[in-house]
Amino acid sequence: MISLSIFVECQNKDEAIVISTELKKKIEPFIINYELQEIIPYRKIDGWFNMGINLETSNILEVESAERILETMSNKWDWTKGWSTALATERMDGLVFFNEKVKFIDCWFEDFALNETK
Repeated sequence: MISLSIFVECQNKDEAIVISTELKKKIEPFIINYELQEIIPYRKIDGWFNMGINLETSNILEVESAERILETMSNKWDWTKGWSTALATERMDGLVFFNEKVKFIDCWFEDFALNETK
């Protein structure tokens, strides 16, 4: 399973749902289940919402297949040591998200098979 925390700058929850639907369409070829868990106002920044999303794939991911999924959301990612979490933020030079209202994505991989060459 993949857990996403996506921070978006928008007027209301309905606008956040539209962004979630756009993401779902982009990643459908890679997943077998998409579940929008919650959309809550982000307490630190007015006008931002945090969307919690769970994704399920048909098999355990390797780095290469995980990166194909991530590329549908953003063109740049920072992996944490251990390859279990990837982060993308608008502060990264040259970063482009799938939607201009997205400001930050935290992606956690529950099941992950590391390739020895990485």
